[in-house]
Amino acid sequence: MVNTEEELFYPTLTVGETMDFATRLNIPSTLPKNAESRESYRQEFKNFLLDSMGIGHTENTKVGDAFVRGVSGGERKRVSIIETLCTRGSVMCWDNSTRGLDASTALEYTRALRSMTDVMGIATVVTLYQAGNGIYNLFDKVLVLDEGKQVYYGPLEQARPFMEAQGFICSDGANVADYLTGVTVPSERQIKPGFESRFPRNNLDLHQAYSQSPIKAAAYRELDYPDTDEAKTNTQAFLEAVAMDKSTKLRKNSPMTVSFLDQVKACVTRQYQIIWGDKSTFFIKQGTTFVQALVSGSLFYNAPDNTAGLFIKGGALFLALLFNALMAMSEVTDSYAGRPILAKHKNFVSKPSTLKMHLTAG
Repeated sequence: MVNTEEELFYPTLTVGETMDFATRLNIPSTLPKNAESRESYRQEFKNFLLDSMGIGHTENTKVGDAFVRGVSGGERKRVSIIETLCTRGSVMCWDNSTRGLDASTALEYTRALRSMTDVMGIATVVTLYQAGNGIYNLFDKVLVLDEGKQVYYGPLEQARPFMEAQGFICSDGANVADYLTGVTVPSERQIKPGFESRFPRNNLDLHQAYSQSPIKAAAYRELDYPDTDEAKTNTQAFLEAVAMDKSTKLRKNSPMTVSFLDQVKACVTRQYQIIWGDKSTFFIKQGTTFVQALVSGSLFYNAPDNTAGLFIKGGALFLALLFNALMAMSEVTDSYAGRPILAKHKNFVSKPSTLKMHLTAG
């Protein structure tokens, strides 16, 4: 599952309605023993996600965008985060998900990812801008890239000593994440005395130094894990858990969780909510159609019931058809506006053929 940097939502839906759609499509077929019903389980899951990000008070507020007034940018980002969490994926990638969040909220969000990774056993890949030491210390591994070259990938606690061993200075109390990225920028890095003639001067030299280190050898030994008996056992247990969550009315190779009928119900409900959320446009269209119906219908008044009235009645029918055809063209714009959102939801669905790969790779 991938959470992109952009927030793509239907702006006329409220936060609660947006989360309703996300949770309706991810209700497991086999519920926990303490769950009273599917709807109560969904509501509890939805409320938990809203409260976990501190946006429970925005449930009845529109998501909004640049043209529709709604929640703030930070709150919209949190909606994007919990919408991704609804998928309950095995591998989650977060692309600068803390943009728009304040420092404390970003730290709480990263702690939530840390807890979710430990408890649910998922793999979490995160890219962050200006991550403080509090956020940085929550991760297991770090990856440093310089112009496409992997200059470091390994345990978090070995990243700083490795760079210092190459001759780069990290001052006391410095932000370690900024230090690791700063060694790739000639104007920012500081060199230890005695290393002026032998420190890695570019990405190729640093990549070579990393390739010759035992850190890379240890990292590459982990690639043998998918072939172990433990990985095969975990993969089989994971596939059985996915099969239990999936509706019995779906095909075995279907990537969805709920039945096709439930999917249709959720989509129809959401479409009516989108229309009702933009009531002004809806009533303007209906009022315009009503006025045009009266105008077109007035052409039939006192029209002769013989061939003399054929032209008048034909013109009235043509006007009625033409007007409704032109009104329908406005729906094309709405359809294109919803395509990025549809693409995002489609990316939330993992194909069954990739489930095994996700588990073993994680």
